[in-house]
Amino acid sequence: MNCKQTHYCAIIGLALVISALLGAPTSALAQPSAASTLEKWRPTDGYYESPGKDFDSDCRKEYGVFTIELAEKSVSGFEWNCSVNRVTDTAPGAIKLNMTCYDINMPTSARDPDAGERPFKEIMLLKRINHKSMSVRKTIAGQFKGPSWQADYCPEDVQRMRIEKKKRAKEEARYKIPEELSRPNQWRPKDGIYASTGPDFGDRCAKSGDVAIGLVDGSISNGKAQCKVVEVMNTGLAAMSLSMTCNQPSAKQAPSPAKNASEGNSRREAATLSMDVIRMSRIDDNTFHMQKTVEKQFKDDGGPVAYCPEEAQRAYAVTKAKK
Repeated sequence: MNCKQTHYCAIIGLALVISALLGAPTSALAQPSAASTLEKWRPTDGYYESPGKDFDSDCRKEYGVFTIELAEKSVSGFEWNCSVNRVTDTAPGAIKLNMTCYDINMPTSARDPDAGERPFKEIMLLKRINHKSMSVRKTIAGQFKGPSWQADYCPEDVQRMRIEKKKRAKEEARYKIPEELSRPNQWRPKDGIYASTGPDFGDRCAKSGDVAIGLVDGSISNGKAQCKVVEVMNTGLAAMSLSMTCNQPSAKQAPSPAKNASEGNSRREAATLSMDVIRMSRIDDNTFHMQKTVEKQFKDDGGPVAYCPEEAQRAYAVTKAKK
């Protein structure tokens, strides 16, 4: 085979390869997947209000701005708030929110006088209009009673203020130990578990004592009550009165199932938090007299409690670390 023939064969071979490639199935490359064509849309978290001449001022209201926070499973507006239970894509650029809501303006009736205080299962439909706008429609008491309305994303400076407001709220919500607890010149009982003095002192200590003092972090536990010290009043060089917020299971009748189900965190906390006072006065290095309120009243004179043996202290520390 001469040079011309070799060159001719090479051209024919290349043509065959190209022809084979062009004839190969290309549907997998040419067709985008169903998932990519139905890209999930989610509204940007933040403040929204209806467009119009009052849009900017409505966005800057102190309270009640329509707020979407899907990252925190929350949607809220003027005197209503909802926890998002489920998000469902209904079409490209459209979602449905299944929610549990509280609305203090919920119409009441003789058959439902507590409508403004109990939770309702609601649905909200959101549909994208453009990058900053969406249509909104929400049920009231489980029924759609009005048309959809347009919600526009509030200006960026308002969104920044929203973020800063949330940060401040979180900082303020954090517990701060009263400075008076760390004053070096004032008597303080050492941290640990204490039990009432008497014949069964050892048994009480073995059962984690009667009271656990943790003033290093502002905590006091008495029975099932978990308390945080919020105010300190020194009533003498070796005596003090502590005001505390305590989270304690109520001994009263449990709420009805309708109230008990799907309660928001703030409502649950409000139902269990109480203000109590405990008085302490030094007897010796390991003992002090303790008197504590029950249902906001001092119902007895209290009595002495003593620091439990080190073995009981170590056992309590192990139990506490496991919680």
